[in-house]
Amino acid sequence: PEPVCWLACPDARIIRAVRTVGSDEHGRVVDGAVVDVVIDAACGMAVLRGADVFCMGVMASSSSFAAGQALRLWVVPEGTRVPNRGSFLTELPSKLPAVLVAEGQAELPRSAVFADGASGLAIRVLRRRGVALPLAPMSAVLADKTLRRSLIVQQLPSCAVVCALGPCPGERVLDMCAAPGGKTTHLAQLMGSAGAGLVAVDRSLAKARRVESLCREHGFTAVRCLAADSRHLCSRGEPDIGSKDQGQNEVEAVETDQVEGSPVDAPWPLEAECAFEAAVKAHGAARFRSAKRIYKAVVATVGRDSVTRMQVNTRLRQARNECPAEGSQLSSADQPSVFPAESFDRILLDPPCSAMGQRPLLRWGKTYQDVLDHASYQQHFLRTAARLLRPGGFMVYSTCTLAAEENEENVRWALDNLPLDLLDARETVLAAGSLDAAGSRLAGLPHCGLSEEERHKVLRFDPCIWDVGFFAARFRRREGEVQELKADRSSLEGVL
Repeated sequence: PEPVCWLACPDARIIRAVRTVGSDEHGRVVDGAVVDVVIDAACGMAVLRGADVFCMGVMASSSSFAAGQALRLWVVPEGTRVPNRGSFLTELPSKLPAVLVAEGQAELPRSAVFADGASGLAIRVLRRRGVALPLAPMSAVLADKTLRRSLIVQQLPSCAVVCALGPCPGERVLDMCAAPGGKTTHLAQLMGSAGAGLVAVDRSLAKARRVESLCREHGFTAVRCLAADSRHLCSRGEPDIGSKDQGQNEVEAVETDQVEGSPVDAPWPLEAECAFEAAVKAHGAARFRSAKRIYKAVVATVGRDSVTRMQVNTRLRQARNECPAEGSQLSSADQPSVFPAESFDRILLDPPCSAMGQRPLLRWGKTYQDVLDHASYQQHFLRTAARLLRPGGFMVYSTCTLAAEENEENVRWALDNLPLDLLDARETVLAAGSLDAAGSRLAGLPHCGLSEEERHKVLRFDPCIWDVGFFAARFRRREGEVQELKADRSSLEGVL
């Protein structure tokens, strides 16, 4: 059977591709002259995952176009200046240089796409480059009002991770790095009782608020959301090791979209504040993924040379902290949010990683040292998780990266330094009769710290098969071995 049939995820509904109306057998636009359109990189990655293009994702075009016009969609790679929003291209997109990612059809005329406050569907995507089959109708599914608040879109390996943890009603469950919240809501669904007993934590206050909002939207009102650093959740933890630099700084730079050479205390022009306030009023400071829209609206008014992405993000965080979401029960960052050791029956740990498994990936700026920093950073989360897990409890460690240093080698580190046993994750994830077909194709990498038996217990999802790279390992806390939590400190010195 095909790979999607290997997994036993009864809560998942697989949305398959359908034939696209108004296209040829491969989804190509048939009639009309073609106009070239440049979209931003984040939008391009969403398109290659199956999304359509909305107004704020369109940056420039080669000429005017009307609704129904055939379009070619291009993305400017990282390190190349993106055309200003609303501009006309003065040269061929390939000369920018830009990469052709898809073909589609305009739903709105150009004037409406670039109008003030423009929103909604701008381009319906008919074909992804490199894929001969039509796309799954994800945008149509999400726009269906009858399905609103009844589904959350996730990659199938993400669903499998939650099934591997297997939470049960009445248990105490911790999601240590919860944002954006897809796995949190899946956990809450399996636990029942509106998610009672589930604690979701994220270091970013804004992200924790989004998780809380998502849980409330889907009826999981009993989920407790915290804004805290999950490395320090255990009240019986060791003192902090070292100072905040290297790995942590690298991760923080990813989270804040810091622009090198652009200090946050640079002048903030009055016109930028006016544009910011107008953008917040139009898009909402607390809305999921509103930061990009607000940044684009500000630079469209004052220009890219006047403000930086980091300045806008910092101002947006201030606005979010000043105006908490209505009805929010979220614990603030300065309130105590620690738990006694052995507080939880099950823990899901999906820590920050180098994200090399994301597909498509149109932006990349990692070095090998970044990967090593991530791996060391993740070991702090593993140590805290082992402290918080009760003896006999279960933990799933997962990442969306391909690096063995963050996957198999960290599993080896946990087995050598923490009172954890590696369990066979296939037992809880694979459908009956699929072990022979899936066993070797989901195994971990050889010669990366795990024995032949151990590497067949973990789950490594190959992006060539699953359209995303993912890794998961399932552990059980051993009984009565608290002393083993005093792991070798030398492996962590200088990381934090």
